[in-house]
Amino acid sequence: MEALTVFVQSLTLFGVVWAFWAMLVVFIIALFLLDITEGGIQAFVVFTIYVGLLFFWSSFDLFSIFTWANVGTYLGIGFGYAILRVFIYGRKERNRFEKEKGTYFPHATEKGFVEKRSDRKESMKSELKNNTFRWWFLWPVSLINWVFTDLLKDVWDIIYKKLAKFANSIFDLGWGKD
Repeated sequence: MEALTVFVQSLTLFGVVWAFWAMLVVFIIALFLLDITEGGIQAFVVFTIYVGLLFFWSSFDLFSIFTWANVGTYLGIGFGYAILRVFIYGRKERNRFEKEKGTYFPHATEKGFVEKRSDRKESMKSELKNNTFRWWFLWPVSLINWVFTDLLKDVWDIIYKKLAKFANSIFDLGWGKD
Protein backbone atom coordinates (compact mmCIF):
# COMPACT_ATOMS: atom_id res chain seq x y z
CA MET A 1 0.00 0.00 0.00
CA GLU A 2 2.86 2.34 0.77
CA ALA A 3 4.39 1.74 -2.68
CA LEU A 4 1.09 2.75 -4.28
CA THR A 5 0.98 5.93 -2.21
CA VAL A 6 4.56 6.80 -3.20
CA PHE A 7 3.73 6.16 -6.87
CA VAL A 8 0.61 8.37 -6.75
CA GLN A 9 2.55 11.09 -4.96
CA SER A 10 5.23 10.94 -7.63
CA LEU A 11 2.58 11.66 -10.25
CA THR A 12 1.85 15.13 -9.02
CA LEU A 13 2.15 18.39 -10.84
CA PHE A 14 1.93 21.58 -8.81
CA GLY A 15 1.29 19.27 -5.84
CA VAL A 16 -2.02 17.97 -7.21
CA VAL A 17 -2.58 14.55 -8.82
CA TRP A 18 -5.42 15.74 -11.10
CA ALA A 19 -3.14 18.43 -12.55
CA PHE A 20 -0.73 15.75 -13.76
CA TRP A 21 -3.51 13.82 -15.48
CA ALA A 22 -5.06 16.98 -16.95
CA MET A 23 -1.70 18.06 -18.37
CA LEU A 24 -1.16 14.55 -19.77
CA VAL A 25 -4.54 14.62 -21.54
CA VAL A 26 -3.87 18.10 -22.95
CA PHE A 27 -0.41 16.96 -24.06
CA ILE A 28 -1.76 13.89 -25.89
CA ILE A 29 -4.58 15.85 -27.57
CA ALA A 30 -2.09 18.52 -28.67
CA LEU A 31 0.20 15.89 -30.19
CA PHE A 32 -2.66 14.31 -32.13
CA LEU A 33 -3.84 17.68 -33.43
CA LEU A 34 -0.32 18.66 -34.43
CA ASP A 35 0.19 15.34 -36.20
CA ILE A 36 -3.01 15.86 -38.18
CA THR A 37 -2.00 19.40 -39.13
CA GLU A 38 1.59 18.25 -39.77
CA GLY A 39 3.07 20.64 -37.22
CA GLY A 40 6.35 18.94 -36.36
CA ILE A 41 8.10 21.98 -34.89
CA GLN A 42 5.07 22.88 -32.81
CA ALA A 43 4.91 19.29 -31.52
CA PHE A 44 8.55 19.57 -30.47
CA VAL A 45 7.75 22.79 -28.56
CA VAL A 46 4.73 21.16 -26.86
CA PHE A 47 6.87 18.15 -25.92
CA THR A 48 9.61 20.40 -24.51
CA ILE A 49 7.12 22.40 -22.45
CA TYR A 50 5.53 19.23 -21.09
CA VAL A 51 8.88 17.68 -20.13
CA GLY A 52 9.90 20.99 -18.54
CA LEU A 53 6.73 21.08 -16.45
CA LEU A 54 7.30 17.49 -15.34
CA PHE A 55 10.93 18.19 -14.53
CA PHE A 56 10.46 21.40 -12.54
CA TRP A 57 7.06 20.91 -10.87
CA SER A 58 6.69 17.18 -10.45
CA SER A 59 8.26 14.81 -7.99
CA PHE A 60 8.37 12.14 -10.71
CA ASP A 61 11.93 11.08 -11.55
CA LEU A 62 11.70 11.86 -15.25
CA PHE A 63 15.21 10.81 -16.16
CA SER A 64 14.69 7.29 -14.85
CA ILE A 65 12.85 6.43 -18.09
CA PHE A 66 15.52 7.95 -20.33
CA THR A 67 17.95 5.03 -20.36
CA TRP A 68 20.09 4.23 -23.39
CA ALA A 69 18.07 1.09 -24.05
CA ASN A 70 14.71 2.90 -23.89
CA VAL A 71 15.84 5.80 -26.05
CA GLY A 72 17.55 3.50 -28.56
CA THR A 73 14.49 1.27 -28.82
CA TYR A 74 12.17 4.25 -29.24
CA LEU A 75 14.33 5.82 -31.95
CA GLY A 76 14.89 2.47 -33.70
CA ILE A 77 11.17 1.71 -33.92
CA GLY A 78 10.54 5.27 -35.04
CA PHE A 79 13.20 5.05 -37.75
CA GLY A 80 11.70 1.83 -39.11
CA TYR A 81 8.24 3.36 -39.05
CA ALA A 82 9.49 6.49 -40.83
CA ILE A 83 11.10 4.39 -43.59
CA LEU A 84 7.83 2.48 -44.06
CA ARG A 85 5.81 5.70 -44.19
CA VAL A 86 8.21 7.30 -46.69
CA PHE A 87 7.88 4.28 -48.99
CA ILE A 88 4.08 4.23 -48.74
CA TYR A 89 3.93 8.03 -49.14
CA GLY A 90 5.98 7.77 -52.35
CA ARG A 91 3.71 5.05 -53.74
CA LYS A 92 0.56 6.94 -52.87
CA GLU A 93 1.77 10.21 -54.40
CA ARG A 94 2.93 8.46 -57.56
CA ASN A 95 -0.47 6.77 -57.92
CA ARG A 96 -2.18 10.11 -57.37
CA PHE A 97 0.04 11.69 -60.04
CA GLU A 98 -0.75 8.92 -62.50
CA LYS A 99 -4.48 9.37 -61.97
CA GLU A 100 -4.21 13.12 -62.48
CA LYS A 101 -1.90 13.12 -65.48
CA GLY A 102 -2.72 9.88 -67.26
CA THR A 103 -0.57 6.83 -67.78
CA TYR A 104 3.00 6.79 -66.53
CA PHE A 105 5.59 6.40 -69.29
CA PRO A 106 9.03 5.43 -67.96
CA HIS A 107 10.73 6.44 -71.21
CA ALA A 108 8.46 9.27 -72.23
CA THR A 109 9.56 11.30 -75.20
CA GLU A 110 7.24 14.17 -74.36
CA LYS A 111 9.52 16.65 -72.62
CA GLY A 112 6.67 18.47 -70.90
CA PHE A 113 5.34 15.33 -69.32
CA VAL A 114 8.73 14.38 -67.90
CA GLU A 115 9.39 17.88 -66.54
CA LYS A 116 5.99 18.04 -64.86
CA ARG A 117 6.58 14.66 -63.31
CA SER A 118 10.02 15.64 -62.03
CA ASP A 119 8.70 18.95 -60.69
CA ARG A 120 6.00 17.10 -58.79
CA LYS A 121 8.54 14.63 -57.45
CA GLU A 122 10.82 17.41 -56.18
CA SER A 123 7.96 19.26 -54.49
CA MET A 124 6.91 16.01 -52.78
CA LYS A 125 10.50 15.48 -51.57
CA SER A 126 10.58 18.93 -50.00
CA GLU A 127 7.31 18.22 -48.15
CA LEU A 128 8.67 14.84 -47.12
CA LYS A 129 11.55 16.34 -45.09
CA ASN A 130 9.21 17.69 -42.41
CA ASN A 131 7.03 14.59 -42.38
CA THR A 132 9.94 12.19 -41.98
CA PHE A 133 11.16 13.70 -38.71
CA ARG A 134 7.61 13.92 -37.37
CA TRP A 135 7.04 10.25 -38.22
CA TRP A 136 10.37 9.29 -36.67
CA PHE A 137 10.11 11.11 -33.36
CA LEU A 138 6.33 11.08 -32.83
CA TRP A 139 5.74 7.57 -34.14
CA PRO A 140 3.29 6.41 -31.43
CA VAL A 141 0.94 9.31 -32.17
CA SER A 142 1.52 9.22 -35.91
CA LEU A 143 0.98 5.46 -36.08
CA ILE A 144 -2.38 5.65 -34.31
CA ASN A 145 -3.43 8.60 -36.46
CA TRP A 146 -2.32 6.82 -39.64
CA VAL A 147 -4.16 3.61 -38.75
CA PHE A 148 -7.42 5.40 -38.02
CA THR A 149 -7.32 7.82 -40.94
CA ASP A 150 -5.46 6.48 -43.98
CA LEU A 151 -5.03 2.77 -43.41
CA LEU A 152 -8.62 1.99 -42.41
CA LYS A 153 -9.88 4.10 -45.31
CA ASP A 154 -7.67 2.19 -47.76
CA VAL A 155 -8.80 -1.17 -46.37
CA TRP A 156 -12.43 -0.04 -46.58
CA ASP A 157 -11.93 1.04 -50.20
CA ILE A 158 -10.49 -2.38 -51.09
CA ILE A 159 -13.37 -4.21 -49.39
CA TYR A 160 -15.91 -1.89 -51.01
CA LYS A 161 -14.47 -2.50 -54.49
CA LYS A 162 -14.52 -6.27 -53.96
CA LEU A 163 -18.12 -6.19 -52.72
CA ALA A 164 -19.18 -3.93 -55.60
CA LYS A 165 -17.56 -6.30 -58.10
CA PHE A 166 -19.30 -9.26 -56.46
CA ALA A 167 -22.67 -7.48 -56.44
CA ASN A 168 -22.26 -6.51 -60.11
CA SER A 169 -21.48 -10.10 -61.09
CA ILE A 170 -24.58 -11.34 -59.22
CA PHE A 171 -26.66 -8.66 -60.93
CA ASP A 172 -25.27 -9.70 -64.33
CA LEU A 173 -26.27 -13.30 -63.57
CA GLY A 174 -29.78 -12.16 -62.73
CA TRP A 175 -30.00 -9.88 -65.75
CA GLY A 176 -29.20 -12.68 -68.10
CA LYS A 177 -27.65 -12.55 -71.55
CA ASP A 178 -28.30 -9.64 -73.88
